[in-house]
Amino acid sequence: METPLERLKRLSAKLIEQLDEAKPESFDSYMTEREQIFEELKREGLSPAQRDDVNEILRMDKQITGAMQKLKAEAASELSKIKKGRQMRSTYDTDAYGGYQDESLFFDRRR
Repeated sequence: METPLERLKRLSAKLIEQLDEAKPESFDSYMTEREQIFEELKREGLSPAQRDDVNEILRMDKQITGAMQKLKAEAASELSKIKKGRQMRSTYDTDAYGGYQDESLFFDRRR
């Protein structure tokens, strides 16, 4: 039977293998399972012999966290673009900034 620490190590390694094409859902399921494993580890405790495994997992976590931060930055950038687009459209559509009205009339004069 696999210990919780071995499961966490395997889970982290699996996510790192797929890091380039990982989707947010992959990170979500990873974090959920990771939290469950941590609860088991708190109940069982760690032995000094497991420190090497813990250090390796921490090293993998840095890579995973970096990828998560990258996804977060990309999402923030996309949200910023959407907000900017909405703001520009709102500015264009409002009357306060000379927006077009349906009742406007134009007169042409010939000289």
